[in-house]
Amino acid sequence: MLFFFKEKPIEITAIISSQYLFAKEYSPIVQAKELIPEWWKNTMPSKFDWEQRKSVNTSKSCPAIINCLTKGLILPLWSDLAIQWNDTGWAYDFSDEMSQMHNHPEYQTPGYYSNFWHFKIDSPWIFKTDVNLMYIQPTYLRNTPYPYFSPYGILPSMNGVSSSNVFCFVEKNKNDNKLLINHKTPLLHIIPMSDKKIKLNIEVLHPLDFVNYRNLMGIKTTFGKTWANKLRNS
Repeated sequence: MLFFFKEKPIEITAIISSQYLFAKEYSPIVQAKELIPEWWKNTMPSKFDWEQRKSVNTSKSCPAIINCLTKGLILPLWSDLAIQWNDTGWAYDFSDEMSQMHNHPEYQTPGYYSNFWHFKIDSPWIFKTDVNLMYIQPTYLRNTPYPYFSPYGILPSMNGVSSSNVFCFVEKNKNDNKLLINHKTPLLHIIPMSDKKIKLNIEVLHPLDFVNYRNLMGIKTTFGKTWANKLRNS
């Protein structure tokens, strides 16, 4: 008798505080395959052209694009966000009146996008997972470029927990120095470093329990030397 075993999926639990229950209800984290964009749906499938006797390929036969559209998770913006800046300073407001973002000073990444403000949007979501997560800007979900740049990153699971903060770079001396990012805009494409399928769970915690859970990401370092040595010795 033959026994067939289905491969066990990766379990990822997206955790949020009850203070942000509106994010779970109105802009939840979903699997990427649930947000197939209209431009893709309207693209003609690849086909064989009998008049020219050759294949006519479109993006629908590109495995790289197909994988980006179907794998991983999408984190959307949970609140409208307005940012305004100039060469010397910046200001912001969230429509939920409680979310926050911060600026990373230039000395942290000298020479990298030096004429840009480096923002970090504090995400209300954390992930319970045992795998490393890659965060990239979900460019395939738009049919025009984003008005800002989000660099990619790979975050290891720290004590089984990963954060999901969003980096956002805007040019300082642009003529248009205002940016409105609308609620539900896809901010991050979160891709587990694994080929297994994902089982996504959503969990809401009391604010104090959420803080305690988030504190699990704390790691013991001496002024960041642990990670610096890891990079230096690789």
